[in-house]
Amino acid sequence: MKTASQERNPQPAAGDDGGLGGIHREWSMIVHRWVRVIHAIFLRLKTPMTPIKVLLYLKLFQNDVEPSVIADFICVPRQTMTSILDGMEKDGLIVRQEHPSDRRRKLVRFARKGSALAERALKEIRRHEAQAMAALTPGELSSMLASMRKFSEALEGSVAAGAAKAEGAR
Repeated sequence: MKTASQERNPQPAAGDDGGLGGIHREWSMIVHRWVRVIHAIFLRLKTPMTPIKVLLYLKLFQNDVEPSVIADFICVPRQTMTSILDGMEKDGLIVRQEHPSDRRRKLVRFARKGSALAERALKEIRRHEAQAMAALTPGELSSMLASMRKFSEALEGSVAAGAAKAEGAR
């Protein structure tokens, strides 16, 4: 019988020779652990993950933004974004205002309560990130960021190329 720790952090499958398959499994586990950690932080804030992601978008990138921009950024369908924002508005986290040049469009911005929650969430995330980064030397941190940036760009390029290839095959 597996322990709780083994369930959370499974070991590579038997016969894993450390080749590319093992690298893929290890990468998947690292990403899974990051998502789990962020989810645990959000649970402590007693707010579902999606509204926190909306608030963090407003805090980090742009307040007064159209719902479709937020939906695209946090990877939810645009029609789903409407119901998410309805709930957030009801909870006093955001307000929707008319667009200054097109009354058919709306802009999303913080309500006071949402701004405070975004600040608390960001502070909590940054505190844990700083503690984790303290385990790395400045050189290791710089190297990690450079490698992650390069990997992210290559992954985005691969996905974009695959989408273009699939579109061309239609």
